[in-house]
Amino acid sequence: MLIIFSKEEILNNMSNKLNIKENSGIISLGDSAINMVINNSSKEATDIFFTQVIEAINRINSINELTQEQKDYLVSIVNEAKTVEGENEKISCKNSFESFMKGLGKTSEKVLSVLADLFAVANFFGIG
Repeated sequence: MLIIFSKEEILNNMSNKLNIKENSGIISLGDSAINMVINNSSKEATDIFFTQVIEAINRINSINELTQEQKDYLVSIVNEAKTVEGENEKISCKNSFESFMKGLGKTSEKVLSVLADLFAVANFFGIG
């Protein structure tokens, strides 16, 4: 998302400090504009992640190489990713995924290939 201010807006708001948010690619004037952009970006990222989790679950359920029990367990891990709060829960969820994948042997390649192009899910679990 790119925010463009007109010359008039910049001149009218010169009394505000120029704010640059690290790693956000956002330069704006005033805290309210920054908060609006950050909140909208976070919501969009969350929406994308939730949409991709649903797609991941559909894909997992279509993997013939997995037993129903394996599908159910993997789906529970992916679902858990939607509700993690804080770094410790995220690490725990990622560890569960990694342990499960190690136990699958060669079948893990199929699972990874099915999930790899879902960038938000892949990023969460460190795939790719």
